[in-house]
Amino acid sequence: MKNKFTTATMIMKNRKKTVLPVLIGLLFILLFASSINAQFIHPGITHKLSDLDRMKYMIEAQIDPWYSSYLEMVADPKSSSDYTVLGDESFTELGRDDGTNYSAWNSDIRAAYYNAILWYITGESAHAEKAIEIFTAWSNLTSVTSGGTDALSGGVGYIMIEAAELIKSTYDGWSDSDIQAFQDMLVYPGYSTTEEPTGTTTFYWMSYQGDPVRHGNQGLSGWRTVMAMGIFLDNEIMYDRALNYIKGLEHRSDDLAYPSGPNTSDAIISSNDYSDTYSITRGYTEADYGYNEVMTNYIWETGQCQESSRDQQHTTFGIGLLTSMAEMAWNQGDDLYSFEDDRLLLGLEFNMRYNVSYLESYDDQTSSWEPSVSSGEFMEGMDRTGRWYSKAINPDGRGEFSGIRNVFEMPVAHYIGRGLKTDDEVKWTTRARDKAIELSGYEEAGWSNDALGWGALTARRPDYCYGDPISGFDTDGLPEYAMNTISGAIEAENFDYDPISGQNRIYYDMSSGNAGGEYRNDQDVDIEVCDQGGYNLTSIESEEWLTYTIYIPETAYYSISINYASSQSGGKMKFSFDGEDSTGDLDIPFGTPNSTGNTDWQDYTITDNVVINKGVQSLKISFSGVSESFKLNNFTLTKSGTIKEDQTINFFTLPYQVTTSSDLDPGATASSNLDVSYSSSNTNVATIVDSKIHIIGTGTTTITASQDGDDSYNAAPNVTQELIVVDAISGSVSLDPDADTYVKEAASSTNYGTATTMVTKAAAQSRYAYLKFDLSTIPGPIVSATLRIYQRTSYEDERSIYDVTDDSWTEEDLTWNNKPPYTNERASAVTNKSTWTEWDISSYAAQEYANDQTITVVVNDPKSVSTYGVDFYSKENSSNTPELVIEYSNELTTSIENESIINADIKVYPNPVNDHFYIDNCKGTSMRLYNSIGSLILNMNITSDHETINISSISKGIYFIKIDKDGIGSGEKIIKL
Repeated sequence: MKNKFTTATMIMKNRKKTVLPVLIGLLFILLFASSINAQFIHPGITHKLSDLDRMKYMIEAQIDPWYSSYLEMVADPKSSSDYTVLGDESFTELGRDDGTNYSAWNSDIRAAYYNAILWYITGESAHAEKAIEIFTAWSNLTSVTSGGTDALSGGVGYIMIEAAELIKSTYDGWSDSDIQAFQDMLVYPGYSTTEEPTGTTTFYWMSYQGDPVRHGNQGLSGWRTVMAMGIFLDNEIMYDRALNYIKGLEHRSDDLAYPSGPNTSDAIISSNDYSDTYSITRGYTEADYGYNEVMTNYIWETGQCQESSRDQQHTTFGIGLLTSMAEMAWNQGDDLYSFEDDRLLLGLEFNMRYNVSYLESYDDQTSSWEPSVSSGEFMEGMDRTGRWYSKAINPDGRGEFSGIRNVFEMPVAHYIGRGLKTDDEVKWTTRARDKAIELSGYEEAGWSNDALGWGALTARRPDYCYGDPISGFDTDGLPEYAMNTISGAIEAENFDYDPISGQNRIYYDMSSGNAGGEYRNDQDVDIEVCDQGGYNLTSIESEEWLTYTIYIPETAYYSISINYASSQSGGKMKFSFDGEDSTGDLDIPFGTPNSTGNTDWQDYTITDNVVINKGVQSLKISFSGVSESFKLNNFTLTKSGTIKEDQTINFFTLPYQVTTSSDLDPGATASSNLDVSYSSSNTNVATIVDSKIHIIGTGTTTITASQDGDDSYNAAPNVTQELIVVDAISGSVSLDPDADTYVKEAASSTNYGTATTMVTKAAAQSRYAYLKFDLSTIPGPIVSATLRIYQRTSYEDERSIYDVTDDSWTEEDLTWNNKPPYTNERASAVTNKSTWTEWDISSYAAQEYANDQTITVVVNDPKSVSTYGVDFYSKENSSNTPELVIEYSNELTTSIENESIINADIKVYPNPVNDHFYIDNCKGTSMRLYNSIGSLILNMNITSDHETINISSISKGIYFIKIDKDGIGSGEKIIKL
């Protein structure tokens, strides 16, 4: 991939600093700086241009998980182009260990990366300019300091370099002089392959040797930054320095040596059940010794990691660092993923099996997997530094990867998304990803600056998109990544690209080698120079196929045209989208008025009105019929018709209203986001005024929510809710919670049931509260319900109430790992400082009162990242405990009980009743059955003169029947035995 023979000298730029550092830097360059630069894919650290295209187009099409992950990312204030940069051009020092400017750095690197991504997705230059503002603010650093963990301290440069790579490669507004200043800062006081600098240094020099005396994650953090920096600076020696070290190779002869060794293990200084820790004496007898960061030293033959005896969080971090480097290398044409018989995947599967099986049982793993020395699944042994002897796997942090170190989207996207492994071979890594989504939602930023995060947006690949789309190759032979769209013809020879062989994944060709001898000679597909210009496919044989990643902007009908030349009849083509056959085998015509020979290139519409769904997806072209009967130059997709999408309406229970109630917003929403209209079945009870329910009088009416559709959407099925209006509120009740607590993502197995506060904050370590109330003591149906919780803290921030279907949780047992999911947002309010906050949850309470008479709510921040954490008092607090204030009416119960059947022809019998009762002469009526406190049990329209009503499933007691006929209501009490 890389042109290893292109050379250039890195020239440092004078910067606005004191004279002494400038002179030192210039002297260092004159003496030592000469780097061998190369041609790299750009952007090409973690995201290629085609990856950015995939993000952009999936967002345009609003397809999940890309779209939901994107919305969560942009909800972070650091994604805003109005973000306030915390760095400053006066800053010259960054210290991870002592905290010098470190919090500002960690915020700014995220803001730079998010804005760089958003610049490409939205095309809004303000995002690119914000990223550049951040780069400039930090371009005068001359000192990255450490308390001893140099590589870990230098490794914090990675995310900033990733952001800079994206902007430099896709935006032309970053000036050359400012780019040079930023590049110089990364290697201050200058880059050299022959001499280490003295005095203060920055990221490269803090990272370039890894760490020969510490756990693997620390050195790996530095090596990841070195590799990313090598790509960004087009510095092949720097890139190879990281790649070769991870592979356990010697240093390049034209570069500085790696740390030597081995160290000597001295006395045991601490010991526990999992490992012994030794003091060491550094050793220098063997050059390029290779320490814990070498992939095979970090991941052992069993799959366990060097840090498996330390804890599970650092193990996940280390594997994530190796995965990140493998992705960079892959983008530059080096396959680190499969190195040493897929050692990285072995480590992922071992460690995720240990962690995920602790959280969930599977058919093939019904209990927690416990690898041990006695079982032969865990190895005892000394690490490469000589400091730690592993004895057993350490459960510290087991199962707590969710939301903190979610590093699974990227490896699943590689092994499964690129079609390199089977589902079974990657099952534990995939299960870890899916379990993390279940527990914490889509992958977020994660802990500190460990990983980029947002993998559902940035890494996830559509099914069957095993390669990447290209538009051609540059003069150095490097692929030019770009998404295929329907805006013009797609050249057939530009099938998807893969840095290793694409046979049986990207394409299938019946013969080895390129019979045409042109264009892509490293592939087996046959390509020749085309008479029309460019290239065309030739020697096409039956059963061959090719794939193309393509973006379809909307679900619609499309026609497909080809430019081809045919020498005989009998050739066939088939088009499959997203893994589904969309056309069947289509004949390729031969003879006038179509193509009559191998040089007679003709356009031909091969099919019309093919339904294709929107989004980025795989297009597979399969060939059959007579082999070598035609050649293919290009193909074109054109929209030929519109398909309307279906939509649905979400309409919640309407609480009882009183005649004095203000106009009520019914609150129905359509999945299309189109406006919903309403109608009332009984205008003597309520009418619709300006899309709100206007109360007229007492009684019952049915409110119907409708959405008629438009050019893009079909009409939605109507949804109804019953509205009952009474004369007055009968009374009110204040309920204490039966249970309340909160859950914390960063402490996923911890229960907070006895805590006197409930913490809510949506961030990388999310926290939110659960409250449960018993509604069974309410004397009648609910008119209003107000949730009141007292805020302990003094911040103002938005908090929303969500509903929870599962009420089975207990205060004593609830944790992040076993929490029931929440769904619909029911109410939102800005919290009040050190006093009560109130939410109107009348609709939800009315719904649950009519169901199982237990209601669970979640209190959470609707934003993905909170400005503040808001703490509320729980029922364990001695005062100001939460309460649910209910207003109710028992008016309906009384009115029904006093009614009798006024239409003598309608008969209800027997009474009392066991499992069934009957209604005669009832055709054309509607029947509702209420319990003794007025809750609706059964609602049906009767279409026959003799109707059997089955009430076998309801409990014994007194019930009330209300029958409506011709607008007249009548009632009767029955007793269920």
